Amino acid sequence: MSSRIAATAVAIAAVSLAAATSATGAPTADQHVRVISSCTKATYQPKSYIFFCADGGAGLKHATYDWWTAKTAHGTATYFFNDCEPSCVAGTVHEQAAEFTAYRVRDTLKQGPLFTRIAVDTRRGHHVFEMTTRPY
Repeated sequence: MSSRIAATAVAIAAVSLAAATSATGAPTADQHVRVISSCTKATYQPKSYIFFCADGGAGLKHATYDWWTAKTAHGTATYFFNDCEPSCVAGTVHEQAAEFTAYRVRDTLKQGPLFTRIAVDTRRGHHVFEMTTRPY
């Protein structure tokens, strides 16, 4: 009978710990931080990103990852952007090798924890993009 009480106490403690961890916004073991990378749904380690959902004028493609943790994700990709010269419709899309880091995790009610900012570094500069927390 005492082993049954001990087992029950351990189970209650485990459930309480899991609930406390979820309440703090930290991802549980089975819940990865994700990102809304292409405007429509939250994904884990996406291969591509769209930074401007209205026109798709900038983003990353062919993303690979060095790491993906509960606080940051880092990898390499091809950064692309439309120079909008003379207009965005007639602009030229440029591509550059890039390193990127996703960070600033926010817990959302519908999507769970999401990366909400991404920094992109190329030989030509440093860019920071806000990532949406709501799929379109």
